[in-house]
Parts: sequence; structure tokens; C-alpha cells
Amino acid sequence: DPFKGVCIYTGGVYNNASHLINLCEFWLGNYINISKFNSKKPISKYDFSSDFRIKFKKGTISFNYLPFKTFSQISIQMFSQNACVDYLKSGRLIKIKKLKSDDIYDNYKIIDAKSEIITNEMDTIQRLVSEEILKEINGDVSNLCSGEEALQTMQLINKI
Repeated sequence: DPFKGVCIYTGGVYNNASHLINLCEFWLGNYINISKFNSKKPISKYDFSSDFRIKFKKGTISFNYLPFKTFSQISIQMFSQNACVDYLKSGRLIKIKKLKSDDIYDNYKIIDAKSEIITNEMDTIQRLVSEEILKEINGDVSNLCSGEEALQTMQLINKI
């Protein structure tokens, strides 16, 4: 796999993990298979938790549920051969960390603690979604998930 990663989520599969799954589909392509680490555990009348791994066309991501109700967590840490991407604070903070030479061991590379911040506007997500809906209505190209793509994500979630 060119990419391997870990998603950490609270709030259930439908409420939060579904967004991470859809984002991973956007980044890594269609899913190939899913492996469950444990069975579904109801956390409300309408949602459940589970730990699972999804193999996508371009990578494999493990999804891990945090059972804490005192805070919300939606994050992804994804690795490639030459970098690490940290998707933090529900996407409001995205960092890329590249490789660097190790200060102690010759010919050894490590992930640099310094990171490049990817500027985004996730703090204005409602405005961004509204703008994308308007593009769709006007027949322009938008980044909205299509109904077909949303259905694919729901079919995948139903396999968990």
C-alpha cells in the first residue's frame, strides 16, 4: 500500500466515522475490503461503535473508536514512504511532516517534528458547504459527494 493510517473517532460510526470513511474514499479511492476488529456496540438508538480496518485502492486505514463522552475526536494520521499527514481538530488543522536525516544515526531517516500547515477554511464549513451546493445548483463543478458516492459509503458502513 502506498498509504497506511489510523483514524480515531468518538461519537459513533454514523455520526463521525462516516465522514472519515468518505474522506478516505475521496483520498484513496474505492474500498476493496473491510476487516472488523470487534463487533458492533450500540452507543445510542441510532448509532454504534466498532474498530475496523478498510483497504482502499491506494491504502489501508484502521478506524479506532474512543468511548469517551467528555470530548469529540475526529482525526487521521496517514503515512507514505516520504511523509506523514496529520488531519486534526476535525480537519481544522492539517499538517504535513516530511522525512529528514536523523541527527544520531547516519543514513537513517525519521519524520521531521517540524510540519507544514495546510491552510483551509474548515472553521467556516457551513459557508463552504453552502457555496458547494450553489455550484451544484448552477451546474458548475462542485466537490460535493454525489448521491451515488454517499450510497457507496453507506453500503460500506452497513458491512461493519
